[in-house]
Amino acid sequence: MSLEEDILIERFLRDDLSDPEKTHLLKRIESDINFRDKFLLEKQLFEALNEDEWSHASTVDPIEFSAYNTLYEDHAKRINDVIDTANTRYQTKKKTKRLLYLSSVAAIATLIIMINFYTTKDQITSTQLYTNYIDLQEINTLVNRNTDNLAAEFTLAKSEFENKNYQEALIKFDKMLQQDQENSIFYIYTALSQAELKKYTAAEKTLDLLINSDLIDAEKGYWYQSLIYIKSNKIKKAKKLLNHIVAQSYYKYKKAKELLEKIE
Repeated sequence: MSLEEDILIERFLRDDLSDPEKTHLLKRIESDINFRDKFLLEKQLFEALNEDEWSHASTVDPIEFSAYNTLYEDHAKRINDVIDTANTRYQTKKKTKRLLYLSSVAAIATLIIMINFYTTKDQITSTQLYTNYIDLQEINTLVNRNTDNLAAEFTLAKSEFENKNYQEALIKFDKMLQQDQENSIFYIYTALSQAELKKYTAAEKTLDLLINSDLIDAEKGYWYQSLIYIKSNKIKKAKKLLNHIVAQSYYKYKKAKELLEKIE
């Protein structure tokens, strides 16, 4: 099709042709199949893209309208059918791709949730075990009566620990430990404060000092060290130490046996 024919069709659609020109165009539509298809396509595009300007439709002569409307209906129906079929296929592919995408996203999200769940579950279990087996009331019974001169400082440090001010508690307990290395409770509370601050290596060394001392409560260091191993997720070390406690019937050996069963 030439540019002149495109302009001719557009002028007809805009009702800009004279009567003779209209008559000539309608006759050509009837006789020229290629021109007819071109006309019908241009008309459909015109109606779709220039709806507000299609005002002349109501003023077109009924005879003229009838002449090309019959031709238009069959061809337009075929064109619409092709468009509808193509659109349906496109939408189906689009929905399929979207479904695959959403399925992939859902699978990945499920995997992440499961990983986080089991990771968190292990961490919570370790924390719960530590919390359940640390008995602060029992620790407080270890206070040596020979350290009455530090009773006020101990009460203040213990209050800081119970209020979770672990850094302040550590400073106070460590100071008391330097002043009195004959009281096992100072070793234990210092180590627990260090553990709460995630200073696990320091906590282990503090309890090693208690274990290697000649204090009557030295063996209690094994128990609290095993709990700190659990808190820090060093399960293999915790098992080894708990088995040692059970084998030697050390302090809390029954609890050690019970704890072993839970972490196996």
